[in-house]
Amino acid sequence: MKKFLTVLLFLFGGLYCYGIAIDDVILQAFSKPIPVMLILAQVRPASKYNFLIMAGLLFSIVGDILLLNVVDKFLYGLTAFLTAHIFYTIAFLIRDRRIKSWSVLFFYVLGGGMLYFLYPHLGEMVKPVLVYVFFIITMLWRAFMQRNYNKIAVFAYMGAMIFVLSDFILAYNRFVHTYPYAGIVTIITYWYAQYLIARSTFRNE
Repeated sequence: MKKFLTVLLFLFGGLYCYGIAIDDVILQAFSKPIPVMLILAQVRPASKYNFLIMAGLLFSIVGDILLLNVVDKFLYGLTAFLTAHIFYTIAFLIRDRRIKSWSVLFFYVLGGGMLYFLYPHLGEMVKPVLVYVFFIITMLWRAFMQRNYNKIAVFAYMGAMIFVLSDFILAYNRFVHTYPYAGIVTIITYWYAQYLIARSTFRNE
């Protein structure tokens, strides 16, 4: 990533975190979508894989906006991120279409454990969250399967793992128990996940 854009990413990321700390919804609304926009700006549509990652980043930006406190469209935001995960999953399938039963079992058991933990707290959101978890776990599984495609494919797998962690933190904070600075932890892990996924495109295949 170019140094200038990196500086901007840290600047706007810092502004958003400061906006959370002082509870300034206007500052949050202004700064939140920009880091992923800057990450998207670094991805070149040089291949179908890159194009699909760009689409995922674009829908993630839409999700960022819909989840802002001043907008507060959680279900629509969830749908936007679900769509992003579908694009990421298709991208990873381009690199590796193999199915290994042991890996399928491991990742869906992981997803089942997440749902088991969250279920008592979800209320009317059970079905949307169930669908979302299915798709993000599928994305993580396919990221795992393509991790050896080339020397930088592992970044996509690392990003997918951190994305799942970030979303679990978000869900825990929203549905189970609110804790201080959860928003900052969630957004920093989310940005890092998106950067790592984008990083898997930075070299021409």
